[in-house]
Amino acid sequence: MDASDYQSQFEQLINRNRGRLVGIARCYAGADVEDLLQEIFLQIWRSLPRFKQQASIDTWCVRIALNTGISWQRKARRRREKLRAEPADLNQVAGTSDGKNSPVLLDQFLQTLTDID
Repeated sequence: MDASDYQSQFEQLINRNRGRLVGIARCYAGADVEDLLQEIFLQIWRSLPRFKQQASIDTWCVRIALNTGISWQRKARRRREKLRAEPADLNQVAGTSDGKNSPVLLDQFLQTLTDID
């Protein structure tokens, strides 16, 4: 199968399953739906040449989306846990009292917030 055949098959697959893929991205990504959806599309594109036709291609596509969503959620949880486990020493981050490092302090503070915050 050449590249144009893969592209055509990919486009048809995405168009048929777009609603399911968006739903999966919403469940696993929260506010980052578009980012996760792009990652799902990328994983499907990369995996398409290895599809062995042992199951329905639509089922296979949804399975890739679910696995990608689960990985996405795990990575996000690890990032949040790491930030919470290593609270910044405000005096060390701020450096001086003249406010020159305020953007660094603000950025570190924002990274500690959850999606709901």
